[in-house]
Amino acid sequence: NGKIGGIDEKALYYREPYTSVVGVKSYLPTAISYPEHPEASIQKDEIRDLSSLLQPDGSLEWNVPSGNWTIMRFGVRNNGAITRPAPYPGLGFECDKFDTIAFRNHFNEYVGKLLRKVGTAKNKSGYGWTMLHMDSWEMGSQNWDSDFRMEFQKRRGYDPNPFLPVYSGRVVANTEQSERFLWDLRQTANELVLENHAGYLKKLCQKYGLGLSIEPYDMNPTSDLDLGAVADIPMCEFWSKGYGFNSSFSCIEATSIANLIGSHIVAAESFTSESFEAWKLYPGALKNQGDWAFCAGINRFFYHTFAHKPLGDQYRPGMTMGPYGVHWDRGQTWWPMVTDYHKYIARCSYMLQQGLRVADILYLTPEGAPHVFRAPKSALIGNDTIPDRKGYNFDGCSPRLLMAKASVMNHQITFPGGANYKLLVLPSVETMTPELLAKIESLVKAGAIVVGNPPKKSPSLVNYPECDAQLRNKALQLWGDLSLPVGLASRVYGNGMIYWGQGLCLNDSTALYPDYDLTASILNQKNVSVDFESTGPIRYTHRETSSQDIYFVSNTTSRQISADCIFRSVKGAPELWDPISCKVFKQLKCMAESGRTKIPMQFDAYQSYFVVFDKSNVLTKGKSANVNNLSTIN
Repeated sequence: NGKIGGIDEKALYYREPYTSVVGVKSYLPTAISYPEHPEASIQKDEIRDLSSLLQPDGSLEWNVPSGNWTIMRFGVRNNGAITRPAPYPGLGFECDKFDTIAFRNHFNEYVGKLLRKVGTAKNKSGYGWTMLHMDSWEMGSQNWDSDFRMEFQKRRGYDPNPFLPVYSGRVVANTEQSERFLWDLRQTANELVLENHAGYLKKLCQKYGLGLSIEPYDMNPTSDLDLGAVADIPMCEFWSKGYGFNSSFSCIEATSIANLIGSHIVAAESFTSESFEAWKLYPGALKNQGDWAFCAGINRFFYHTFAHKPLGDQYRPGMTMGPYGVHWDRGQTWWPMVTDYHKYIARCSYMLQQGLRVADILYLTPEGAPHVFRAPKSALIGNDTIPDRKGYNFDGCSPRLLMAKASVMNHQITFPGGANYKLLVLPSVETMTPELLAKIESLVKAGAIVVGNPPKKSPSLVNYPECDAQLRNKALQLWGDLSLPVGLASRVYGNGMIYWGQGLCLNDSTALYPDYDLTASILNQKNVSVDFESTGPIRYTHRETSSQDIYFVSNTTSRQISADCIFRSVKGAPELWDPISCKVFKQLKCMAESGRTKIPMQFDAYQSYFVVFDKSNVLTKGKSANVNNLSTIN
């Protein structure tokens, strides 16, 4: 048949919502070889561009040479996406995401009217608009505009026109070159959205003194991590457990982005739910999932939905956002009793906005777009709507962010915002551009520790076929050999080291990363202790400032438990802070040894604490202290 499968998605005609439709790929795989159908391929030297022969009335005047010819006519149209949900005056087509002029017109006629009416806090002595928000991407894809050919040539270095038949699924030259062209098409679209849409919006925000938050997922035709990194505040969403979709992947994405760009705030569209929630939920029912969100790295909740209540109490429960939302508003019967819960959320959010979240493992995503970062299942406890992290925490990183921001200090991969990682894990794909491999080689040479096997080809048609030779030479330089050793081998390169071999390959062909236990064993070999361990079902998160280690721990069960909790810190004598009562236990029964501190702890059902290690408090190695000395904080 010779047709390219999945062309609607590969050519960015349409991408279904990842959160709500089963079977949508988190990324489009590349390969080093493709099945060939020479009898069905279109040879480039047989293609004729007839654009100059097209007449003003649309007719074609061409003296057709002898032989069998297929005439293909390509047109451009709006993709049909319209604004939603919106009242009638707000309905209209989505603007061109590749064009700053189109977006500026949209901005002036929509946001501009709001700015002119209300003004910004910057210009209004403290009141007015402060933020703009780009919500989850639900408007599909785009694969052309009036300047696309020019932009493609500028960025990829070759003319896309001979490959236009590939947009229809036909093969030009051969399947591999056609797939590489589609990869370049998506990469160009990715860059244009990042620069001319999201990036341009950020410039406009800066002009007016506004911050920008972005939810970078769902039908997104770009890389989620790259789109989110444009924001000042990356944002995610999670649905109330049992009342909707599983979008916990977006929480891992947003918290990763925040660490990489140095944002102290990670926001979330929180406790979203569908119609069958029907006013069933209340603060006590949300406590456990809220603590999960805190441990995932989220530290600012936007309750979905806090509905405006313009009418009197006689119309309770009042207006809602249709079937969606947890109904977090004064129409609820329990609203007069919610103050203490709100204070708890505020205290936890404040504490968890201090410093940066600690993570040891950095998972590099494959190149290309679209891409949804999915952490390896083995690095998580459970895989439902509230999966917890294991003792070595992790983040995901896109190649674009790695190339632009990563450096090495003290054998750790470091980012300008302060995040640093002990281990870089490469994705299990056989393609990589020479530019990315050159960056990885420079990081290892400077002292980084990398886990991953050598790539074999570039996914792109840029500088083809020389690009493959360049990649192979650089891979040989870094790995020393392209044949995978049995098991797991290591090789010193420069000041760093690379781990590789057949031991990284998993039976699951869809798995992008090696098993968590393998990466944990490498960290253990490097004398990196597990960040947190417990003898009970306790989840955690860890943030670090220049003077404090701040751990948040919570009981994941509805029963009282006792557990020994072990923290990777001896920065100072630990204190136990209760975010509900505001009580601080200043002396704890604990034991410090080998860079870690063990504390026996008691938890009520779903109870949570902060454990704070402060340099100003001296902890004597090998000594223990009993619980006494109680004070109170606000």
